[in-house]
Amino acid sequence: MNKRATIPLPDSLAGFTPMELNRRLPLHEAAEINRFKDPGSFEGNYPHLVRRIGKRKKVVTLYDALVLPPAPPGWKPEKPEGPAKVPHNRPTLKAGSVRRA
Repeated sequence: MNKRATIPLPDSLAGFTPMELNRRLPLHEAAEINRFKDPGSFEGNYPHLVRRIGKRKKVVTLYDALVLPPAPPGWKPEKPEGPAKVPHNRPTLKAGSVRRA
């Protein structure tokens, strides 16, 4: 019988046990590992890796999060945006006027 040649694991997986590689990560952790700005952009780029558990929870295995294709040349990680600017709808007071509750 011929035995199939096994493909060696990438260097990024060295030191992990099979049980650790099968661990489920929340989507936001997988996005952080791969330097995505938010989980939505990770899910948009890799929908085939995302699994839904229950009604709301989405997970990715550690193996899938670590073994993504390399970034194209010249690619820079997304920078997280600052706090969201929310316009206020409060009326402004004129100088000298008094606000009564």
